[in-house]
Amino acid sequence: MDVILIGTGAPIPDPNRAGPSTPVKTGDTHILVEAGRGVVMPMAAAGSLPGLPSGALIAHLYSDHVCALNDVVTADWIRTREQKARQIYGPTGTVRFIERQIHALEEDIGYHIEHHDALTEGPQVEATELQPGNVFRIGDDLTTITV
Repeated sequence: MDVILIGTGAPIPDPNRAGPSTPVKTGDTHILVEAGRGVVMPMAAAGSLPGLPSGALIAHLYSDHVCALNDVVTADWIRTREQKARQIYGPTGTVRFIERQIHALEEDIGYHIEHHDALTEGPQVEATELQPGNVFRIGDDLTTITV
């Protein structure tokens, strides 16, 4: 298992630190834990190109933990050009939060669809809300996570 600390910042912006974000890799399963401010560039630098190959896990909906989630989702969508569902797991309110993020990106999504033949529809995101004690699986291997 590889745990890569690409963002260890706090809510106060720091030019030397990205917001909270940690890719965890085990076998073919790659999980992004948190999506704090400015994580896409450090993800690329760490060899984890922007994207959600297996899923993202959000601990809580504080802005410094989720403000780059739309960047992660759209960067993955534009880069891979796959119409696969991006899996996002988080606390109560995650489904509504994701719906609002996608709504806020409608103009950008329309622009990309209009100018890139390979993109025929917007990013597909499946949000799942978790409660303490839930056990779930991300990816195709035997990686399970208990909340």
